[in-house]
Amino acid sequence: MEKKSKLFTPDTSEENYTIKITAFKNCNTISIIPNGDYVPTYHEVIGVLEINRYNLIVQQTAINRKKAKSK
Repeated sequence: MEKKSKLFTPDTSEENYTIKITAFKNCNTISIIPNGDYVPTYHEVIGVLEINRYNLIVQQTAINRKKAKSK
């Protein structure tokens, strides 16, 4: 019995929405810019932000490991 991957293939053919974050000295703003009639749900927006947060953590971890090995 062959295991099927539960991972999905990303589809970048159509942009659903854009998230714009503007950072100031002591606060920030976020705006959601829909593309066409598509309006994202709260859960979709939070999911996108969480995925990107995780990716930054993974990238920083790789940099930290590389630096630690060079010492």
